[in-house]
Amino acid sequence: MLEEILESEDEDLDGIATRGRHAYTDLLQSAFDEKPDDSELVDAVRSVLHHMTSKGLDIVVFMRAFSWGSPGCISDHTIRQSRSLLMTSPHLSEILMRWYQPPRPAGSTNVRPRGAADALKNVMHEYFKNAIERELLCLYKLVYNSGKMMKEDEVTKVHIQELTERMELSAPTLWRLLVTVAQSRSQRKRNGKKSPEQIVTIILSMLLYSRNQHCNLLQKIFGMYFKYRQLAIRGFDVLHSLGITMSSSWATKNLSAISDDNMKTIAKYAEKLFMVLTYDNINIHRKVFEQRVNHQSHFDSGAAATAFVKLNEEPLRPSQIGDIKEARAKGITNPLSITDIFELENDASNALHPHIVHRVLKILLDSPEFDIKTYQDRDSPLFGSPTPIHPLPFGCDHAPIQFLLRTVHQEEASYDGNDKLIVEWLRQLQLTSREDLMKLGVEKIIPIVGDQLTVDRLRGLFKFRAEDSNSTERMEHLLVLFGWFHLLMIFAVSLHKQFYGTVASRGLAHDFTLLNKKGISKPVTKGPFHHHLDEAIHHRLEAHLQYSWQQSSGVTSLKELRKKTPEELVGLAEKIYLEYASTSALDKILEEPEENRDELHYQSVMWNRDSLHYRDGGSWLKRGTAGRWTLSAKRLFLT
Repeated sequence: MLEEILESEDEDLDGIATRGRHAYTDLLQSAFDEKPDDSELVDAVRSVLHHMTSKGLDIVVFMRAFSWGSPGCISDHTIRQSRSLLMTSPHLSEILMRWYQPPRPAGSTNVRPRGAADALKNVMHEYFKNAIERELLCLYKLVYNSGKMMKEDEVTKVHIQELTERMELSAPTLWRLLVTVAQSRSQRKRNGKKSPEQIVTIILSMLLYSRNQHCNLLQKIFGMYFKYRQLAIRGFDVLHSLGITMSSSWATKNLSAISDDNMKTIAKYAEKLFMVLTYDNINIHRKVFEQRVNHQSHFDSGAAATAFVKLNEEPLRPSQIGDIKEARAKGITNPLSITDIFELENDASNALHPHIVHRVLKILLDSPEFDIKTYQDRDSPLFGSPTPIHPLPFGCDHAPIQFLLRTVHQEEASYDGNDKLIVEWLRQLQLTSREDLMKLGVEKIIPIVGDQLTVDRLRGLFKFRAEDSNSTERMEHLLVLFGWFHLLMIFAVSLHKQFYGTVASRGLAHDFTLLNKKGISKPVTKGPFHHHLDEAIHHRLEAHLQYSWQQSSGVTSLKELRKKTPEELVGLAEKIYLEYASTSALDKILEEPEENRDELHYQSVMWNRDSLHYRDGGSWLKRGTAGRWTLSAKRLFLT
């Protein structure tokens, strides 16, 4: 069939192409499939080449003409169809790969033929250059930031994962190339979790910054981050020269601009919205690389403040402020009596009773032996938390906005230091004019939350200024509140002092030795002391109450309690609280004759009672149950 086509020179080529295309393709495909004997294919190819020679064509001229070489070859129907057949063939990639790396003849020991490797490399180089240029233009808009300074919202809206995904979609060719370079095949197989995506993102950012200095989105963000982390100037210079960050001077100016915008914003919010202020002392290490007699490394003492504002919370009304000041004055002239203390303690105990019982029940439900996940009645409503007491609203709509005020080179350990700091915070909030101070003293009040030292100093200043001429100078516009977390820390230290005992006794020292708890023998303010002590208190309380569950129910293992109904378990929790963890249980022990009194049992009940309130306090601190805050604080101070 092929020879007939080649010899029919006078026949219409369109008809020949239509009639012989499929036959020619089938012939070649069958020859490829029958690799052991390809004589027919060789003869066919040789005949085509001889026919081309007879027509005055060689393979080079033919391929140039066939590959859109002239207007006639471009428009000719037969040539166009054949060309389309080649270009859409699934074997085209195989043909090009053979051109790039021709196979060595069977049995040959000669050097492998070069083929068209050089030509294909030149073509691929030109293709990659054009493709990469196009893709880089698409990447420009992702990291282009022509503005000299970045605002805070522009920084916070950038997500590295989202930027990575957009870069991969915008530059697929360049992305695949860099991923191939960044990770070998063996690494991909060996490291299933390791991914070079973020590395490629940084590389692309550096390349774009090298081509255009305005493509600096990540460089600006990194520059501000390293400035916050107090990176040395020399380190900044190195990173800037590598194209990873902006310069140190730019980062300093941009952070100052963001700080100025924030200070203007908080000043507006302080005038119209409800604001809570908190501050504490800080120590900054001033490191000197070339020390002199008058130029030494040292620590500077200062103070840092944070303002919290809720956008949907209006400031207190003048009537509410008047009630607060009236109650404050009444409390000064009418201190609590013994009767008031007992009534407050009784009210707090009754309100907290269901919450403490639920905490006792949770000790059982959370134990591995009970295994609540496989318990038949695990979804019983009796296992739910009691109704919260005045819960605080939570969620995205109620989250406050946090503003950092400017750090001040002023210590806050003394009365004079706190006095100057209050003036400084008001200055930063732009509340310094005569009209602002008058309005502040009559119509506003600023809650200030601090640690024990800060609260003590502010309360002392409030007493010292009690006879000043106006309400602002008397500091009546401040509502001083202690920090709840510091209250828990004090509570934990109090438990440590009361129940520590000795190694030979049954106190905390004995249990810490058995549990190999180190570093909590003496209360300290630095390091992870509170974390370790908090963990030890929880472990000891769980052990005591789990033993109480066994004693009260008469079982040898908590696993046996799985047979009981939720109603029975709640009743046992109530019994354990009343007999092993309440003030009434302590009173019953004290009613016994002193010679018959079990001192170890008395100490265990007292520990269960006090540490249960500590454990419950950590829970309400996380969940924001305002009513339980107040009641637990009352019980803490009253006991």
